[in-house]
Amino acid sequence: MTFYVTIEEARAILEHRVPAMREALVTAVHRWNVDLSHLHATLGILTRSMFINDVWHDEVMQTLVDDQGIRLYPNKERQCLLFDDQVAVRLKLLNERGRPRNNRGRRARAWQYQHNLPGLPPVVRLDFGYRLDPIGSTVESITLMFYKGHSLVWQWPVHELPVADPKGEPEFEQISFDVLEREATGIQIR
Repeated sequence: MTFYVTIEEARAILEHRVPAMREALVTAVHRWNVDLSHLHATLGILTRSMFINDVWHDEVMQTLVDDQGIRLYPNKERQCLLFDDQVAVRLKLLNERGRPRNNRGRRARAWQYQHNLPGLPPVVRLDFGYRLDPIGSTVESITLMFYKGHSLVWQWPVHELPVADPKGEPEFEQISFDVLEREATGIQIR
């Protein structure tokens, strides 16, 4: 059995939930870049992806805690969010061309082809795809996507411009070269 949803149907189900999903992603990327920055040299891209994925699910569930139509649905490999028992959404890192970055295994292909998956109710499955800037510090774009096999049926850009840091822009202290020279040499300049 395969499933289908129009972009209009997806919007009716998800539009009021997308802001929480978008902000959760920005928060997850921020936490990776700030809270775990001291470990980046030892942690790889797979760890980053798993961390962002887990924080995203947690943040969405916390933000939409009063939404009776959402639940976290764990499957064997990754979690997904189930909305109104009609649509399942998973978080997916995209490459610069807007396509999933990794090679797809059997279960991932079944997700993309909209085939039944063991342990997941028979619902439409969408990707909440995101692209990061080249150094992985900022979300560049977010797009909800519906695939049938290898064909992208439709995409809904929910944010195309860089998303601001949720904690605000970092503040940099203006330091004049005179101050740096004075500190380096110990000479007082008047």
